[in-house]
Amino acid sequence: MPVAWIIQYDGGVSIDRRAFKLKFPDSDDHLYEARVDGITTDGKGGVRSFMEVKAALRVDRQDVRVQESAQMAAFINNDTNPLSEGQSRKKWMISMGGYQGYITIATYDHDYVKYLSGHSKSKSFMDMHEYGPFDLRRLGEMKLFLENIGTFMRYREA
Repeated sequence: MPVAWIIQYDGGVSIDRRAFKLKFPDSDDHLYEARVDGITTDGKGGVRSFMEVKAALRVDRQDVRVQESAQMAAFINNDTNPLSEGQSRKKWMISMGGYQGYITIATYDHDYVKYLSGHSKSKSFMDMHEYGPFDLRRLGEMKLFLENIGTFMRYREA
């Protein structure tokens, strides 16, 4: 039974790899292409979040965090729901390394989106907050990890 059915969510979880591109301004050429290991969807064809999976435990792997930050920037850049001046938004992702799970929440604003699109020299940043590790060998931690993911899947952006 899919997790989406259990939490009464009309979207889904897919392990299909997906590519998100960070494009040069006013060009079809891309600066970076992020390939992710899976996505969550909203039931209307939209992508809500993405997943990144590594076989090894993280153990202070800064290279993985850099990769996930670049993936998040490309994911944000592909968002078709524009932000207005002064607005901010949160996006989230699921990460796994070995038997450990993580949930990362990125917060960004309109100026950061303009910066990503090459239309601003703003010094706005994206903040990434990582929660975990959840030890998925322990039933209680696995349950908490999945409950948190279920909460985010049901969350509707304003």
